[in-house]
Amino acid sequence: MAVIVTLAYERAFPGAPDRVAEVRSWTLSCLPAGCPRADDVAVVVSELATNAVLHSASGAANGRFTVRAEVEPGSTPEAGTVALTCTDQGPALVPASRGEGEYQRGLVLVRELADAYEVTVTEACRAAWCRLDWPVITGAHPGPHTAAQQVSGPAHPPHKITAHAPHTAAHAPGERAGGRHAQEDGR
Repeated sequence: MAVIVTLAYERAFPGAPDRVAEVRSWTLSCLPAGCPRADDVAVVVSELATNAVLHSASGAANGRFTVRAEVEPGSTPEAGTVALTCTDQGPALVPASRGEGEYQRGLVLVRELADAYEVTVTEACRAAWCRLDWPVITGAHPGPHTAAQQVSGPAHPPHKITAHAPHTAAHAPGERAGGRHAQEDGR
């Protein structure tokens, strides 16, 4: 039986443009040392965070958005994965002004760099999710983490084990770790 270990990190950020660099730095700290997709992850999470700040209610006074990184270092002998989710407070009351040719340029980058991408919009929030895969780095260690927690039942091989980092928040009610996007992209 295969065991897939996922290191799940989640953090809320104030919805201010000057926090995007902090989001990028925090997200990169969640990756295994030497991750070959680190530059792509930095671009993608920067674009997702910028969208949350500029194009959602999260950019209003006292607004917040959440970034979640689920890292599977060496999930198979050939590959590792990071799934990123940026959840904002839903569409802004007044759309941000854009210069000519600026519409969705960042999301085009996300679609180009990510191996899978999806956006879910509700009345309360918008969640942009993407997955980036990479080849395994021989001998790489996923970094410090706390005790693992099994999140899928015995009838669902392979078992998915999630290790939560100290700065990880719990799932929102009704949210599942990782699995909600698995059918869409064939994983």
